[in-house]
Amino acid sequence: MKFYSLFIAGMIFLSACGEKIIDVYSLEELPGTWRWESTCGMFDTSYTCINASKTNYATIEFGKNGLYTEKRMDTIFHQTEYQLVIIDDMMGSLVLADPPENRPLTLINSRLIIQRNGFEDNFVKIK
Repeated sequence: MKFYSLFIAGMIFLSACGEKIIDVYSLEELPGTWRWESTCGMFDTSYTCINASKTNYATIEFGKNGLYTEKRMDTIFHQTEYQLVIIDDMMGSLVLADPPENRPLTLINSRLIIQRNGFEDNFVKIK
């Protein structure tokens, strides 16, 4: 009986953990869905981070067909074609078509960091 109680408690814990984070070792593995974790940078005079929450969340999908889709709270915010310029396994550039924009990318410990306008957006891969 004790085993079943522990098993059920374990299943409840695992189901509450949410989406599984996928380990990524190279920018070659970029296609898929990435969940926004935080944005960090200078706000006024101090370095600050804004973190994702249940009411403030976003995803980016890098389609294998070259389609970039950015969603905020499940609503499409930006959709355009993209190209990936890879410098090495951990560094590269995201080139968006409309509006034309080049964003530096860094992959560190399975976290994707996208730089834009002086800020760093941090993502983890979920699909």
